[in-house]
Amino acid sequence: MNGNKVILRRYLCKRLSEYYSQPADRVIGSIDSGSLARISSGISNFGAARLSSHRQQVTAPRCIDFPSLFNEWHWKHTYKRAYEEQRGMWLTPVELFFPYYSNILANFVSESMKTTLNNLEMHHSGSFEIVELGGGRGTNAHALLNHLRECHSDMYERLDSYTIFDTSPTLHELQRKVLMDGSSHADKVKLVNTDMMDVAEGNSMFLAPSDTPTVVIALELLDNLPHDKVGRCMEKGDILQAEVVPMPLSDS
Repeated sequence: MNGNKVILRRYLCKRLSEYYSQPADRVIGSIDSGSLARISSGISNFGAARLSSHRQQVTAPRCIDFPSLFNEWHWKHTYKRAYEEQRGMWLTPVELFFPYYSNILANFVSESMKTTLNNLEMHHSGSFEIVELGGGRGTNAHALLNHLRECHSDMYERLDSYTIFDTSPTLHELQRKVLMDGSSHADKVKLVNTDMMDVAEGNSMFLAPSDTPTVVIALELLDNLPHDKVGRCMEKGDILQAEVVPMPLSDS
């Protein structure tokens, strides 16, 4: 039995690898236009005239129409319907608050990098990079780049590359379809499928040393990282590390 013991982070890494190998919709959910249309129709009895007028203008919405929400109850009802109608197991804020969540990040990137690059103008080429750790469905990268190009075109031109590192092979493939295949941002996007545990333990390359200013984005990441667990023995005061003894799953 002792030979089967593994430290906690390796056990969690194994379970996470199994989870991330599922089809993309099982890893991170999404709300498509059909689901949003059903969400809108499901609340039509609450302010029917206003919502009916809205549906005449937008028959297949691509995001939740937040300006049409009347109050807290309306939002909670819409949020509940969104989870009921989603394709997948759970929704990230990027998917739920698309595109506004990513637009805010794009504004931050523009403001922070503009200041940084202006301070380095005498000693630097004037470009910068973005690195996203765990790119999800590619939704954030796509929305952020759209907003950066539309509202901060000068900073979009100065963006040298947007690199996504992701552990999930299925999300990596989805990111390729969203951001590379026919995307107008394809020349700026780089996708890397790698095991972050290998990176953490020095067995895999991460980022080469660089003097280029870089924005690092890590959404919904820290709470999903494999980790160790240590504690102090109450009797002897020794520092102990938790180990896991994997047990076979029962058929019941």
